[in-house]
Amino acid sequence: MRYMLHLLSIAFAIVAWPFTVIVAAFTYHPNASESLALDLMAKPLGVLPAARSRFRAFVDSARAHADFTAGHFDPGRMAA
Repeated sequence: MRYMLHLLSIAFAIVAWPFTVIVAAFTYHPNASESLALDLMAKPLGVLPAARSRFRAFVDSARAHADFTAGHFDPGRMAA
């Protein structure tokens, strides 16, 4: 019986472990120095220059559009 209770407690610990991890993740509140240390550990994501330049060209053309500069930009509107 003692052996079965030991196995049951191990099985319960294995089943309850994901729930404790989730609760611990939501209850963790770092202080200022920990927050800065976490920010320094993460590397910024790189942006592909070609994709960024195409996006910038799209934004620049949208800003130069006559409907946008007139104050009533509607992307679904056809030109007259």
